[in-house]
Amino acid sequence: MKKFIEWTGTLVGKIVLLILSIVLIGVLIYVGYYAYLDTHAAGAKDYLIEKYDIDDFSYVCTSYVEYIYSDLTDCDSNWFKECTQDPNLAYKYVFTNKDKTTITVVEDKNGTYTDDFENVNE
Repeated sequence: MKKFIEWTGTLVGKIVLLILSIVLIGVLIYVGYYAYLDTHAAGAKDYLIEKYDIDDFSYVCTSYVEYIYSDLTDCDSNWFKECTQDPNLAYKYVFTNKDKTTITVVEDKNGTYTDDFENVNE
């Protein structure tokens, strides 16, 4: 009976350690994803901060899309990029704040940014 209690305690301890490890890995993936988005959208975020004087932490990049020109490449073979007919588009960034208000910033090949902040009702 004593060995069974020791074995059960060891098994429960390993299960708890496994669950904690899975949760920790999930948190690291979640944080890593948003850090990845933040590094790619740093220029667009700086543009928003400089142009509209918003707080650095009020908007967070939730997605970004890299555009490719459909006349130059095969669109079916590029899974992570979006095809466009406009050869000047480079990236599109979507920023969201705590109130679920979104701002879309588009970057062209020259590095200039445009946004839809005027359409946002705050």
